[in-house]
Amino acid sequence: TVPWQLHLATAGTDLAGALLELVGTVDADLLVIGARHRSPVGKALLGSVAQTLILEADLPVLVVKAT
Repeated sequence: TVPWQLHLATAGTDLAGALLELVGTVDADLLVIGARHRSPVGKALLGSVAQTLILEADLPVLVVKAT
């Protein structure tokens, strides 16, 4: 078995920042996130929490794509 823990936290408007802060406080080895497909226009107009986490995390990030 793989040991794991679930941590719940609340966030304001900066969800990516709150998640990165939580990951730093619990000394995580891996961050697992879900992502969904966005159109090119959606990528240009809207920020992506998943993209921010991937680029700014100091640990490996596993992205699970929605089917």
